[in-house]
Amino acid sequence: MTNLLFGLLGTSPDPSIIRTEATLAVIEESRLQRLADYWLALRKGRRLPSLTDVDPVKIPWALSRLFIIEHAAVDGVWRFRLAGTEIENDHGRSSLKGLAVADLFEPDMYEHVRARLKECMNGPSVVYMHGRIYRSAHRLPIGGRLYLPLADPGTGTVTGILGMSDWSGWNGDEEEDHLAVYAVPVEGLA
Repeated sequence: MTNLLFGLLGTSPDPSIIRTEATLAVIEESRLQRLADYWLALRKGRRLPSLTDVDPVKIPWALSRLFIIEHAAVDGVWRFRLAGTEIENDHGRSSLKGLAVADLFEPDMYEHVRARLKECMNGPSVVYMHGRIYRSAHRLPIGGRLYLPLADPGTGTVTGILGMSDWSGWNGDEEEDHLAVYAVPVEGLA
């Protein structure tokens, strides 16, 4: 099935990313869909919203699992601008602010994360993941993660990502190590 999707919908530089048509219907988690709807409304006729458009007061239900990552054009490093308390707790940190995303992962795992961040930035695309979203303190959360591109208001260049992780359960089965990754191009999104 995956090869069929690649053939019909195009490929990504990372063959594990499934490019889909311009619809966010792939998002299964209601909170992630709600964040996507919020992001769509922030666009206000533009291709992408900017970081300055994001108003935490309007999304209190998302804050504990929300994160914003910024990309530094100078050195190409992705850094956390902020992360909700549940995200920080799951990484065993009191704060992720300023931390390079690469510092949270083993190098081989970071390459997968980096490919998804680059897909979001370069597409630009909304990137949605569903399945085992990460390993946390030997627990394996099952759920979804969403990356939504944010642009510099002057240039329109993607400089950050508004993201959220949402999980509803834990699965201790090492054999079920599945994660579906979808990239939805922002062009054509309503």
